Amino acid sequence: MSEEIKEDSKGTFETEREIEAKAAEETSVRDSSEEIVTKGSIRDVMSRIEGAPSSAQIDAWKEEHGDVFVFLLSEDEIFLFRSITRTEFSNIQMQMKEHAQATGSAPPDSVLEDMIVNQTALWQSPRATLALEKKGGTASALQEQIMLNSYFLSAQISNQLVVKL
Repeated sequence: MSEEIKEDSKGTFETEREIEAKAAEETSVRDSSEEIVTKGSIRDVMSRIEGAPSSAQIDAWKEEHGDVFVFLLSEDEIFLFRSITRTEFSNIQMQMKEHAQATGSAPPDSVLEDMIVNQTALWQSPRATLALEKKGGTASALQEQIMLNSYFLSAQISNQLVVKL
């Protein structure tokens, strides 16, 4: 039983079965993308949370700070944050250095995480505040997102952004 082989638009030869499998995979990806969180759905969720910032407040933060990011741990654990500037990060590092010199030991990583989160947090839902207290990795995860969205990237990630001409 022979199977017909076809050339696709990229000049790659595939069997009909391979083409059908790819088409099914693409359909699956499209179906799952319907569950992707959108700006509108985030604003809908936030509109149900007492004390959540209005669209006008978010626009004001964008005007003042540039990009505003949302970090969703769950539907009701929501953080809004901004990037940390180079100057702010340098000041935090200086404070960490001064602490180390004064005490003879470097403060724990959690102190750095808290300083970065406190510097850049714009708003958090009441459940997100509780998550910071009750779930040990919350501040670490949030601080990591702040750093990534401030372009403090690992060498591995930044190497993927470079192309030799």
